[in-house]
Amino acid sequence: MATPTAAAQIFKAALPSRNGSSGGGPASIRGAAGAAGAGRGGRRNEDVGMSDASSGVVRKAKMGGHRSGGPMGERPGKGNRSGRDGPSGGRNQGPAVIHDTSRNDDASAEKAPRSTNNIDNLRLFLSMRYSVELRMLNLEYLADDPTLKKYGIMPPGHKDSATNLAAVWWKLAAEMFPEVVSLSLANNNFPSLLPFSPHLLTTSLPNIENLSLANNRLRAFHDLDSLSPHTGKVRNDGKPKGFPKLKELVLKGNPMVEKSDYKRQIARRFSTLSSLDQEPIDTSIAFSDRPGDSVSDLSPGLSPGLARQSAKGRNREPIVFPVPIAPGFFDLKVTRDFVAGFLGKFFPVYDSDRSTLLPVYAPSCTFSFSTDTVPPSRSRAKRIGAKHDKSLPNQHKLDWKDYITATGSRNLTRVRRPEKRVATLHITPQDVIRSLNSLPKTQHPLDDPTKFVFDCFTLPAFLAPSTPGGEPETAIMACVHGEFTELPCNGVRSFDRTFILAPAPPGSPAHNAGWPCVIVSEQMTVRGYSSPIAWAPEGCKDVLSTASGPASTSTSTQERAPGIVSCFLTPRIDAFAKTDWKFLHASYPQTDEQQMIVTQLQSVTNLTYSFAYMCLEQNAWVPETALANFQQLHASGAIPAEAFVKR
Repeated sequence: MATPTAAAQIFKAALPSRNGSSGGGPASIRGAAGAAGAGRGGRRNEDVGMSDASSGVVRKAKMGGHRSGGPMGERPGKGNRSGRDGPSGGRNQGPAVIHDTSRNDDASAEKAPRSTNNIDNLRLFLSMRYSVELRMLNLEYLADDPTLKKYGIMPPGHKDSATNLAAVWWKLAAEMFPEVVSLSLANNNFPSLLPFSPHLLTTSLPNIENLSLANNRLRAFHDLDSLSPHTGKVRNDGKPKGFPKLKELVLKGNPMVEKSDYKRQIARRFSTLSSLDQEPIDTSIAFSDRPGDSVSDLSPGLSPGLARQSAKGRNREPIVFPVPIAPGFFDLKVTRDFVAGFLGKFFPVYDSDRSTLLPVYAPSCTFSFSTDTVPPSRSRAKRIGAKHDKSLPNQHKLDWKDYITATGSRNLTRVRRPEKRVATLHITPQDVIRSLNSLPKTQHPLDDPTKFVFDCFTLPAFLAPSTPGGEPETAIMACVHGEFTELPCNGVRSFDRTFILAPAPPGSPAHNAGWPCVIVSEQMTVRGYSSPIAWAPEGCKDVLSTASGPASTSTSTQERAPGIVSCFLTPRIDAFAKTDWKFLHASYPQTDEQQMIVTQLQSVTNLTYSFAYMCLEQNAWVPETALANFQQLHASGAIPAEAFVKR
């Protein structure tokens, strides 16, 4: 395997000169990176090749008076004319194929010397373009190659080129140079790789480590998909697709390099790269943040079609996310404890007897659920739940028929008829319980805190006053993600549930049943199983990835994953039942003066509202003391990053 230094030498010294010297001659793949004013993309009169790792020397050569010609940049003139009228037929004929020119009686065949067989001519051409010492095949400036002109062979991409020419090249190259590790297709002015049969290229020469496509007209990133080990076409022999060993890639001089996400898109397709355009590249930028990113952009980050292909070949977790993974978000500790108590009481009842949840739904509540029947991409890539997956042996028994009914799933991407959208939105407690009872029975692993994560925050003055002339009510939004075992088949599904909770009025059915809150609105999504590693803190990723699966016990899991605290502890549930909703009002500034002080502290410290409030509250609302303590803690690095507003 070539070293980076060897790769640089390969692309420095082995290219033929413009007069047609062989690959072992003194000419080099000439770089544009060192040329003054060349910029990022390279110019048309510059030859760009691989970097010289030892000295950083970059050479440049003018292409001379290169006039525009065919799509591959060939020069107009007698050479091209003879080629068009040569063995591939006249100008108006269809695409040619490689054939034996000894049988061609066309008078135009006398315009240039001919070998008895074009295959022999191609062997001669390839042998002149290959450097044994450098293990490099140089296919630059094909339109100007004297050997091809001599035998009237049009290069791939030319309108009169043989349709199977590239396929023959790669087959011959594989036979003649099985040890080749470097390839240059630079300076050919082609707008696409399709004429070069990229799939046959990667299957014939799979060990390419260094590739130059510089100074062409490649615009779209998907032109490179067939070369990628993640998005390339699957090989019939089961071997890795694309160029799985590619280390150095040069694309300077192509329009695609001017795009803002150029490096990111290349890194996504070629995770093994160490050098791009003669500069080091960190392929982890494939998952880095960028303006306008959405959740769907980040995983897997390609177009929908490419994402599906990429997921099949990628068996790893994302390297970098825009923000660190956290176990859950909450604005106030009291809010977190309250929601933890609610969930700890809600799910056991949901698993045992859903009818007894009738009081907890508000009289004017809304409820709907939807199903996402598409298996998660990463689960598919890891073959989670596949036939021989011992950790999830019952996944094949799961069925969606109980969810997709006339009054069931309200997946608005599939439910288009207005009458069904109305029928699947449940607006009374009785209707909600009827819908819940129609779903399969479940068992949530509440004894394992690693299987769940929830976010919660308060919504001040969100609800209308419960009494005429009263103050608007504060609500809580809680979003919980987790998994459950579906009974009786014992298959495992993942779910997301979003609740809006409001205070239970005194004397209401919820209050009398021991619920200090009611569910004003709930939305549930049931989906295919995906691993809880998605929300595991960074320090616990390894232990979770080695866990025995969804059925692991709470004791062993908590021992393997220290720092993950259960949100369903019994003391929290007991405290929840005794909670007075007024605690939420007491958790916020009660006067305009306090609110102003919080805002002022925020402007000075860049703290979030909740942390600025906490800082003042813990310092008896004395601004000077609060600021002094903040500065001391900030200087010692004791304040976490999430305490600050991200700009």
